[in-house]
Amino acid sequence: MKSDSKLKDTVEEYTKVIIENNNNSNISNNKIASRDTYLINVFQPFVEQNYTQESEKSIINLIDSPFIADDKFKRALKNITFMDKYLFLNKKSLSKPIIRTYGLFSNLSSNRDKATKHDDYNLMILEEKTLLEKFIEMGHEVRVVISLDIPYIINQWGYDNNKLLTRVLNLSENVDIFLDKFSNLKVAFDTHNRMESIFILGNTLLIKALAASPDKGYYLTKYDNNRVIINNSIKTFDDIFFSGIQRDNAIRKTLHVKKMADYIEILIQNRLRDYIR
Repeated sequence: MKSDSKLKDTVEEYTKVIIENNNNSNISNNKIASRDTYLINVFQPFVEQNYTQESEKSIINLIDSPFIADDKFKRALKNITFMDKYLFLNKKSLSKPIIRTYGLFSNLSSNRDKATKHDDYNLMILEEKTLLEKFIEMGHEVRVVISLDIPYIINQWGYDNNKLLTRVLNLSENVDIFLDKFSNLKVAFDTHNRMESIFILGNTLLIKALAASPDKGYYLTKYDNNRVIINNSIKTFDDIFFSGIQRDNAIRKTLHVKKMADYIEILIQNRLRDYIR
């Protein structure tokens, strides 16, 4: 069909280069005969260009192929293992890869008790929080998007008043402490829970929650090293992140809110008010 031919021509126009040896060209000592044409495919495997050569030397595939952790304990253990290894690999790198994380409260906060020594899972979650803080302290740009989606927090996670209050207070305190101390930490708030909980370690590893519940926690989590999938996830994350930064700055400027803790209080008040209506 005519349309098929036009589509074929369009695809070839943007994906192939024609080399022709003719009277208008000056090609010598080559194997291209006069009037011969060669189609060279310009598509290349995806290669991330965000790292310097020195940084690239320290980045290896943390996993051989994508896989799924099928319970919260495996997830927590894998998260700690990969985050700790990634920190080690980039410890001496001059170019620090960006760390991205999205979550309901983020790992900047917790309502877990450090004194609960017998609870291995509890300690592993606290270690995740510590590792995220180490990324910040080591100079990585850490982009955090926090979803304070009250209906989701109450209905999907089963938070009661005490859990919600404890987590929000801890978040407010920790965010202000780290933002005051580290300029490489960037925090934005989402309008609702648009993504599952994720970690994106540079352009090397995507850790994405697939399913969660109050009793099982994050019981299905995918670990993916496919660069195209990671790149698309980064684009989606950054779209939400930068729009959130602009929205937060505009609201804080209008309301003359300087401290992030005060802004969090305003967000919680508004979202609780909307939930009760």
